[in-house]
Amino acid sequence: MVNTEKIQTDEPSRQLSKRKFLSLGKVIFIAALFFVAASSASAATYYVSQTATNSYVVGSNSNNGTSKSTPWLTVQYALSQITTTGHTLIVNDGTYSNPATGYFITNTTGSLTINPETPYGATLTGTSTNRILYQQSGTTSLTLGSVIIDATSTAAYGMQVGGTGLSLTINGTKFQGFTGAAMYSGNLLKNLTMSGGWSIIGTGNVTGVYLVLNQAGAISISNGTFTVTGSTAARRFWLPPQVLRA
Repeated sequence: MVNTEKIQTDEPSRQLSKRKFLSLGKVIFIAALFFVAASSASAATYYVSQTATNSYVVGSNSNNGTSKSTPWLTVQYALSQITTTGHTLIVNDGTYSNPATGYFITNTTGSLTINPETPYGATLTGTSTNRILYQQSGTTSLTLGSVIIDATSTAAYGMQVGGTGLSLTINGTKFQGFTGAAMYSGNLLKNLTMSGGWSIIGTGNVTGVYLVLNQAGAISISNGTFTVTGSTAARRFWLPPQVLRA
């Protein structure tokens, strides 16, 4: 009789615990949904266009840049607006420059991906004698797709790395017209990945890639071509020996 009474007494407690467990599970599930939604919302795609092609309209820097029907007009304005991590910038076909400084500069704190609307349809160029694209220290991960970085034989570097700890991914990017280095860094990179049919076309006595990587970093270079017209003394890749031994 005692045992029967004890079981009857404990049954409501077990039911209550079960309800608490189910309620807790619902809270965790709902929280997970909010987390996924927030993560998805934080990773946005933005658009730039200066022509009405490929289903785009001509852009305006007064637009929000979030669709082909509301693209921004200039790449540099887009880069100045994309300041948080995880975003992708799609550049419609055309040749883009930044007359204010002669080159482009990233402003993202975190990761950024730059892709063309069509492979090699978008060209980034400029008038700077130093570089065409400059990565600021806050940009910790940069991925370049099959865009053309065109130095027009005036810039020493196609791209210059300005900060330390960058993970750089080159996926089919074409560097051309530079006289110094396609990619240059005097600072430590974290990782370097080059693939996707990238190409480097230089003129004169050039260094194809001059990069200083962190010894703990990973290096993966494949599926690309390197062409130099001019000096036969040009170096294709310059990586410190201590990095290659790490």
